[in-house]
Amino acid sequence: LVDTYLFIYLQNDLNASTKLCGMTVGVTVVFEIPIFHYSKWLLSNVGHDVLFVIAMISYLIRVLGYTLLTETTLYWILPLEILHGFTFASMW
Repeated sequence: LVDTYLFIYLQNDLNASTKLCGMTVGVTVVFEIPIFHYSKWLLSNVGHDVLFVIAMISYLIRVLGYTLLTETTLYWILPLEILHGFTFASMW
């Protein structure tokens, strides 16, 4: 649900450019790829329970961070999107 409305929130409420919205997708994908690559190792050495907890904590921090964004702190969306990589990849 959050990802569905993220760009609407960024553009309508925070006056973000489409370039910034595109950059958020790029950051997300760049951080998902290594986690997916090492997923077999992570599952065998860390375990699915820990990965699930990491995903939930990452999601919580990311969504709380979205609520703190303003027009002057808009570019903090990029570090927050790093957490999306952990959230998505750890859950799969």
